[in-house]
Amino acid sequence: MDLCKNATRDVERRYQITPNLLRAISLTESGRWLAEDKVNIAWPWTVASGGAGEYFPTKGQAIAHVQKLQSEGVENIDVGCMQINLRYHPDAFQSLNEAFDPYQNAQYAAKFLTRLFKEEKSWSAAAGRYHSSEPTKNMYYREKVLSYWNYANREAHDDRVQVAQAQTQPDEVKRVMPVDHTRIAMLNNSFRTRIAQQREDLGKAQVIANRLAQYRQHMGGTVNQAKSRAIREQKAKKTLTNMSAGQQKLNRFDFAKRRASQLEKWRRTTANPDLLAQAKQNETSTTHTLLD
Repeated sequence: MDLCKNATRDVERRYQITPNLLRAISLTESGRWLAEDKVNIAWPWTVASGGAGEYFPTKGQAIAHVQKLQSEGVENIDVGCMQINLRYHPDAFQSLNEAFDPYQNAQYAAKFLTRLFKEEKSWSAAAGRYHSSEPTKNMYYREKVLSYWNYANREAHDDRVQVAQAQTQPDEVKRVMPVDHTRIAMLNNSFRTRIAQQREDLGKAQVIANRLAQYRQHMGGTVNQAKSRAIREQKAKKTLTNMSAGQQKLNRFDFAKRRASQLEKWRRTTANPDLLAQAKQNETSTTHTLLD
């Protein structure tokens, strides 16, 4: 028996969640493919801790694995049909036995999803936030949930058909309503359009974020360069104005000589020596011309 499917469908009716959405989330979180039955099911004894989920044959083995992780100091642990995180939802269950109970696990997920729906006013948006509130993380998760939602809807339809056929007596014929393919096509087109728009908006947001990061990095480098230049200029100014008399072999009170010495040092170290040499050469040639 598919314990998670039975639990999620029961809880969906109780909390008035749109049909098969909780089932789709359970398939996204703890789904596994059974090759011998050729069917996807959500596995109630699933445990995940920072990676792919592990599927245990029994509830006892799943509980023992969680206890082992907790003894090692691991807190980020997802459990059960709906993969409730024990770190971010510490008060969800009174015990691990309750956490791995399919009905209790699905019931807590239903409460959480209903609260998100009241905030978002959209079941698809609530399904995305079930995984994460960050748009870059929940967008692809939401697409996966919607894909499983379509699968769960087909599965529910097939189940209803099988029940109707099983209940049909030889002397009576019950009519099964045909699938409205036109409506399904319209919903699929609407879904594709919405996803395309979301991807476009996400791409624009990413471009803006990249530009902002580049601007901040550039401005930060410019500011740091300006600070460094100001510090160097300040040190150079102090060096010129605070030289001791012993260093310059001058009387500290002889201001004119000290300034002349500073100017000479500036000419030697900062000014262009080639221009000074040329100026002196021009001055010498002018003097010889006057004397001649």
